[in-house]
Amino acid sequence: MVANRFHRRQVPALALLVCALNLSAAAGEAETLKDLIVARVQAGARPTAFVTIFGQSQRAKVLAADAKTLTVQVQGNKMPLPWADLSADDVAQVAREAAESGAECLAVARAFLELKKYEQVEALCTKALSADAKLTEEAQAILRSLPDRAPPPPPKPDTEVLASAAKPAEGEASKPDLAKLAGIPSAGSAGPAAARTNHEGRALPPLPKFDKPILFHTPEADAIAASMQVFPPNNAWNEDVSKCPVHPDSAAMIANLSPGRGIFVDFSFSWVFVPPEQPKLPLTSLQYKGESDPGPYPIPDTCPVEGWPEDYRTYSDETLKSYQLGTGGDRHALIIDPSSMTLYEFFVMTRTDAGWKAAGAAIFNLSSNKLRPDRWTSADAAGLPIWPGLIRYDEVSRGMVEHAIRVTFSRTRKEYVYPATHHAGATDDKTFPAMGQRLRLKAGVDLSGLPPQAMAIALALKKYGLLVADNGSNWFMSAARDARFDISGIKALARIKGSDFEVVVPAGPNDLGRGGAR
Repeated sequence: MVANRFHRRQVPALALLVCALNLSAAAGEAETLKDLIVARVQAGARPTAFVTIFGQSQRAKVLAADAKTLTVQVQGNKMPLPWADLSADDVAQVAREAAESGAECLAVARAFLELKKYEQVEALCTKALSADAKLTEEAQAILRSLPDRAPPPPPKPDTEVLASAAKPAEGEASKPDLAKLAGIPSAGSAGPAAARTNHEGRALPPLPKFDKPILFHTPEADAIAASMQVFPPNNAWNEDVSKCPVHPDSAAMIANLSPGRGIFVDFSFSWVFVPPEQPKLPLTSLQYKGESDPGPYPIPDTCPVEGWPEDYRTYSDETLKSYQLGTGGDRHALIIDPSSMTLYEFFVMTRTDAGWKAAGAAIFNLSSNKLRPDRWTSADAAGLPIWPGLIRYDEVSRGMVEHAIRVTFSRTRKEYVYPATHHAGATDDKTFPAMGQRLRLKAGVDLSGLPPQAMAIALALKKYGLLVADNGSNWFMSAARDARFDISGIKALARIKGSDFEVVVPAGPNDLGRGGAR
C-alpha cells in the first residue's frame, strides 16, 4: 500500500509548529497551525501537502482533517497521516496553503520564522498586507525579527558609489527587505555587514555569467536584473518621495488629468541583455543625429522591438524577425550591457536588409546620475531612460517594484523639470504637468485586497511614485510585455483613480549628494 511506502520523518519539538495566536473568527479563534488547517479544510478548503515516497517529495491534495489525522490523496490513493508523523515544516507548508485572512498569514509567518524559512516569512507578510493593510504594525514586528536586516546606507555621491562598487565584497548578504512592505522601516542588525545591497537594502547577488543575448521574459533575465543596482541609490528614479511636500498646483494638475479614470498597466516593452563581447554595429540611418549618442551599438540579432510578441505568448524567432522588419508605432528597442552598466535605447527601430536604422539613439551610464544634455530628447520625449522606469516581472515576484514608474499623459506643458531634459508640451498652462513631474499615490489610499502583483506595484506608487516621461494615454504605466505577469490580478489596480494621486516636489539636482547631476 502507498501508506507503507511513506517515510515517516522524526518530528522536532511540537513547540516549533504551534503558534499561540488569536486568529480571526473565520478561523474559529484557532490557537495552532494545526487548528487553522482543520478549520479551513472542514470549511471546504483543499490545500496542498507534500509527502515523501521512495525518497521523493510528492504533491498531495488534502481531503480531510480532524484533531488526530490529516488525510491526503496522493497517486490516486487516500493516505491518513497522524499529526505526530508530520514535521513542523510539513505543517507550516500546509498551513500556508490554507491561510486566507491576513491574520492567518501572519500566524503562518511566525511559524516559518521559528523554522528559519525567511523568504517564506516575507512572502506571507506581503500576502497578509494584500488581504488587510491594517496589519502593517504586526507585519513590521515580524519582519524586524528577521536576521541581517540592516537599513540601507545613506545616499552617496556618484564617485563614492563607484568606489564602493569596485571594492571586494565582505561579509554575508542581508535578507531581502521585500521593499519594506509599504514603507515599513528595516531594523538594525548586529550581524555582519551585507556584501552588496541596493537602495532598498535588498541583497544583490553576483551578476550571473552569460555569453549570449538574454531576452527579457526568461528566468535568466530575472537573475541578471535582480543583481543590478540601476543608477546610484541617490538617483531620482530611486528616490523615496513618500514624505516629499505636495506641489502647490497639485489639485489643479490632477483635475486636468482625468481624475476619475483608473490607472492602467501597459504591457508594451521588451528588452535584451547582452554580454560584454557582443559585437557592435552602426546604424544604417539615424534621423535625429543632433540629439543622439553616436554608435556603434551592441545590437544582437534577437533585439526585440516594442510590442513584440503581439499575442504576449509566441516568443519565437519567426515572430521576432517579422516584428523587427515591421513599421509603424514608436518601436522602442532597449539593450542593456550589465557588465559595463550601459543602457542603449532606440526610437523607431527597424531592421532592414542593409542593417538596423532608428530615428534616435540614447546611451545611459547606469552607474551615474549624469543626465542627457539640456534640451536633448531620448527614446522618450522627456529625455529620460525608459528601462529603469518599467514594471518588471522579477520585481513584482519579489513583492515590490523598487523605483519610480514611467507614466504618460495626453497633454503636458511646454516645460521640463528635473530629472527630465526635454519637453513635448502643447500648452503653457501651469495646471498641466511638465515632463519629469513626480506624482505619488496618497498615503491614505486603502490597498486591502489587492492581489500580490498589484500590491507590489501599488506599494511602489506610494513610496517612489510616477515620473512623467512621454505623451500618451492618461495614467498609463509602462511594463514588460511578459506573459508571466498575473495580468488579471494586476487589472485590480483600476480601482485606484487619478484622484488618488498628488503631485509632489522631490529633491533637486543639487540635493542628496547628486552634485548637480549634469
